[in-house]
Amino acid sequence: MCCGGRLKFVTLASPMNNAVMNTSGLHHLKPGQLSPQIILIAVGALVFAFVFHLLYQNLSVPSLGVAFKPSNDGRAIVVERVFVPETSELKEGDRIVAIRGEHDTLRVDAVTLTPDTDSLSTFNGYNLFLDQQQRLHDILLQPQLTLVKADGSEIEVKPLPQRSIKQVPWQTWVLYLFGFIALFIGVAVWIYRRGEMATGLLAVSGVGYALCMLTVGTYSERELMLPADFFRAATGINQLGAQLFAYAICALLWFYPEPLGDRRYGYAILGFTLLDWLGRVFQIIEWPLNTYVIHFALPCLFGTVFAVIQWKRSKDKPIERAIVGWMLISVVVTTQLTFLLYTIPIVFGGEPWLDLWSAAGLLLCLYLGLAMGVARYRLFDLDRWWFAIWVWFFSGAFVIFADLALIAFMNMSPIGALSVAILVIGWVYFPIRQWMVRRYLGDGRQRMENFLPEFIHRFFGSRNYAELHEQWLELLRRILKPLTIEVIDKPLMEVSLEKEGLEILCPSVDQQQTLRILGREFGKSLFSNQDLQLVKSLYTLVYQSAELRKKQDQAVSVERERIMRDLHDDVGAKLLSLVHNAQTPKNQELAKSALTTLREAIYSLQDRDPILLENALADWRAEMQERLEIADVEIIWTQPDEVPDVTLDNHQWVNLGRIVRETVTNALKHAQPDLIMVDIEFQKQWLHIKVFNDGTNLPMQDWVAGTGITNIKRRVNELGGQAQWGMQTQDFTKGVLVTVNCPLG
Repeated sequence: MCCGGRLKFVTLASPMNNAVMNTSGLHHLKPGQLSPQIILIAVGALVFAFVFHLLYQNLSVPSLGVAFKPSNDGRAIVVERVFVPETSELKEGDRIVAIRGEHDTLRVDAVTLTPDTDSLSTFNGYNLFLDQQQRLHDILLQPQLTLVKADGSEIEVKPLPQRSIKQVPWQTWVLYLFGFIALFIGVAVWIYRRGEMATGLLAVSGVGYALCMLTVGTYSERELMLPADFFRAATGINQLGAQLFAYAICALLWFYPEPLGDRRYGYAILGFTLLDWLGRVFQIIEWPLNTYVIHFALPCLFGTVFAVIQWKRSKDKPIERAIVGWMLISVVVTTQLTFLLYTIPIVFGGEPWLDLWSAAGLLLCLYLGLAMGVARYRLFDLDRWWFAIWVWFFSGAFVIFADLALIAFMNMSPIGALSVAILVIGWVYFPIRQWMVRRYLGDGRQRMENFLPEFIHRFFGSRNYAELHEQWLELLRRILKPLTIEVIDKPLMEVSLEKEGLEILCPSVDQQQTLRILGREFGKSLFSNQDLQLVKSLYTLVYQSAELRKKQDQAVSVERERIMRDLHDDVGAKLLSLVHNAQTPKNQELAKSALTTLREAIYSLQDRDPILLENALADWRAEMQERLEIADVEIIWTQPDEVPDVTLDNHQWVNLGRIVRETVTNALKHAQPDLIMVDIEFQKQWLHIKVFNDGTNLPMQDWVAGTGITNIKRRVNELGGQAQWGMQTQDFTKGVLVTVNCPLG
């Protein structure tokens, strides 16, 4: 098995690849093309036939009914397990150094049990090994033979005509399963994206990995020998599969996610692969160090270069960058560990630090990472339905495997084995599978009803069109978790999926702007058709809510205009007459205050533009100076030389003005002050108002909260601020300080 090479395998969704696929994915099929299910079934049948042939060849050779392992010193083989004790006197732990037939005696040692012929670094070593395998085969065909032990004693044994399936170790079945999984992941990606070089190369790599695993799983766990012709054919297929895997992934990195050059280079890579393989099969070209492993330095070197170039090209593409990073981490860990722990020791003539099936499992993580990437990131522009089809096929295959295992290992009848397999899979496998899918992949369902409570809370609590717009943006962020939402001044009427799932274009609430939503799940994946349908459904409700709000606002506006007109024409005119006809300054001041309150009420009902804070402060200052001048009270008003460019809406303007006015009114009413000091500060989007008076105030413990203090507290709470009262000394003058802090952001 050639599983080495520091191959950097990157799987990444390219937004520039192809059109987004619909739910079935079958619209890519041309007339006459086979459906995905038929192809999967056909591939499955071919794989089962190939595995059956391999098992038949493995089991049809003569057997001693034991399992051997190399001795610690490598000079003998040791009996590890006796499957049929009644056929010989062999016991566990016996050290065998030779096997003698009628006309031939053959020494055996650790090389006899070599699991992977890649460790035989030269053509001569490989040929000598096959010659030994054939001699062993010829000896075991004899009716009786002699095993020579390390202590010189001999044991007569009669070989069994064939090997039992119970003697096949678990490592063989694991390697078969690894090859089966990788093959079907590669093929399942290709059948939904036919005609594309990248998916074709991925399928080729899966075929190569499967050929490698199925063959090495057969001969690496043999009992003692296999016929030389079969062994040579199996190792040739294994070497072809290993090279297809390595060079196909190298070529894949040339094409995906973006082609680095002409596609002819990909064909050149595969062409070199076949020529190199033929050169070794016919023993024409012998590489240095290890002719069966060292040539993998080429795909390692070029694959690394291609991966680095692809990484650099995704620099300004956040979605590609995120997925490339995800896949690079998983691929680099698996391939480099395999390269370091398995391949390098073989190259330099040593024993691998990792056993064969563990190294194969590490490389399988490439394909498992791809399967997760398809499910989570729509790699190769595939959607979650691809994963569902794949699970469907493996579920059926698992029933067959379980059925065969029960027949072979538990001697059950076919009907009974099938019944038990169905019960076990239905009661055990499927619940576990469903839990794992929900736990690690999520159910993937974006249902409308999941967001209705939040939708109702957000949109029916909005007070105006601007709030509706902000709530719509916030809801989109909450559901889709995009990288960004751009607002474009361009009318749009319908929701659409653009750039093959890279972005969704959605209208604003009033359809006068376009919302460009980029990057699903913070750039980790592309948008799906399911996302599109959800946004369309929500936008229909948003638009209907906005239209309903628009009609309500129009009705409210008409009624507001009528109330304002009545207040202005009737009540306002009467208050103005009172101001002019007041007999005393006190009555005139009271009438002016009532007229000011009326004007503020009318102003708060009008749909006017926000007022600048600087202008509001100037109005309040002029009003306070006029009032306190009439009351013969000195006023000191301080504020920053440069007032920030902040605006107040009607609600803020009215409430803040009345807070200032009520504070001064309370001082005049209860304290008879000679001095009132007003200090205005603005820090970090907070307005700070301090009003100090030097009147004859009662101790605070004797205060009774009347209408004035209660109104101030209520208005401050409406603005989200705080108000405090306390005894203070200002410029050596003792008095009461009222502090009001309100946010304006």
